[in-house]
Order: sequence, then C-alpha cells, then structure tokens
Amino acid sequence: MRFHKKYQWMAKFPGTLPKMMKTRPGPKKTKDKGPPEAEIQEQVEAYLELRGYHYERLPDALYRSLRTGSVPIHVQAQIAHCIRGRQDLTIFERFDDYNMAMALELKSAAGKMSPHQLANQMIVNTKEAHSYEEAVLHIDTFISRVRKLRALIGAGEHVEMPGKNVGHNEDHDKAGHERFPGERQQ
Repeated sequence: MRFHKKYQWMAKFPGTLPKMMKTRPGPKKTKDKGPPEAEIQEQVEAYLELRGYHYERLPDALYRSLRTGSVPIHVQAQIAHCIRGRQDLTIFERFDDYNMAMALELKSAAGKMSPHQLANQMIVNTKEAHSYEEAVLHIDTFISRVRKLRALIGAGEHVEMPGKNVGHNEDHDKAGHERFPGERQQ
C-alpha cells in the first residue's frame, strides 16, 4: 500500500493505521440505470402497435409547449394542472359497449414516481414498469384478464347487474327499453 508522505511512517506499524486507511476503496459503485424512459416508451408503443392494442398517450408537443412558453402563462397553468401526475400510457380493451382501461407509468431502472404520480396512482391504480419486459407483462396480464372476463360473462349478451334493474324505473318501459323524453307511458 502506498501512503502519502505524511503517513508513510505508519505503514511500519500496522496497528496504528487509521481505520479509513486500512482498505483502499474500490471503484465507485453506480446503480445500473438501464435504458432511458423514452427508449422504453418507444419499445412499448411499438409492441402495442404490433399487437394491435389501442392506447393513448399525451403528445410530447404538449409538454414542450409548457416549457418553451409558447402558450400564455394562464393557459400553461391550466394545462399543467390537468396533466400533472398523468400516466405515460393508457391501454384500452373493448368490453361490450364500454372500454376497460389500464394506466401504465414507465420509468427507467432508477426512476421514481413524483408525488403527483403517486397521488394519481391511488386514484387510477396505475401500474409502474421499470423495463420493457415488465411493461409487456402488465399489458398482457391486463388484456388476458379482460378477455377472460368477456368469455366468462359472454360477449354481446345482456347481463342483469345487481341493483340496476330493481324496482320501477321511469325512464324505461316494461320490457326494459329506454324511452325518449316526451314519450308517453304505455
């Protein structure tokens, strides 16, 4: 071991070495950051396009316009309030007359969700993915569960929901068909 001139005399007496000098620190350990979030997002969007899944994402131009000041300040504040904490992708799967949706937040390996994203996660149940593989797993699980539910219930069949058709409903006739405003009761 080499020491600074000031401490070379200590090398002759090993018991006198200060604790910090006994072992030389190795190279600084850095956490593997993996691919950046933008790269993961491109890969996931390519996967969604390839599989034909429907999804929505806010355009980058919207975020850029907030940073560049190309929009009046009061409009910037309104837009920022609406999109703050919003997930990166929303994936849709058709279910009868409705869409079922899954919110997906993509992060790099070292990325963390902001406080606004964490608050949004509590409301929307956002799934967080730190890699392309993890995102694909979340997407495929969501799609397969919706399809299993569709098969279980039977797509296209009318299903009576508990509490929905109970009692008399003024907006529906005896057969359960919706009446238009002003239509007389038969």
